[in-house]
Amino acid sequence: MSALSGKTQTSKKINRIELRLTVNDINNPLHNIIFLNLNKKELIYDEKSKNEALQLVRRWYGIIEVVIKQANDKKEIGSLANELKIAPKLAIVSIADEIKKLADLHSAGILTLEEFQQQKTKLLGKQ
Repeated sequence: MSALSGKTQTSKKINRIELRLTVNDINNPLHNIIFLNLNKKELIYDEKSKNEALQLVRRWYGIIEVVIKQANDKKEIGSLANELKIAPKLAIVSIADEIKKLADLHSAGILTLEEFQQQKTKLLGKQ
């Protein structure tokens, strides 16, 4: 599962705008996406340019947030699908185990053939 966090710092002059992403990766949790990187001579002073740049970063932040959510949803769906695939196999194994136990009880003389057949029919009817 991944997560995003955001923080905005503004000032009168801008020389750098970046989007910092924090993801669930112990080896590499921080990722910086640089949208603007100017030297001191090229600083942005006007409010309009600053707002346009910040809007661009916010838009990309939103897009990345949606992509991560969709990826997490797919993981959950995949996990659920795997569980659903495994459950019938477990049920079949369980029924086979129960029939084996009934057969052992019949072989030991604890169940009659008729009782064994009745119990086996009940188990097979649960599938």
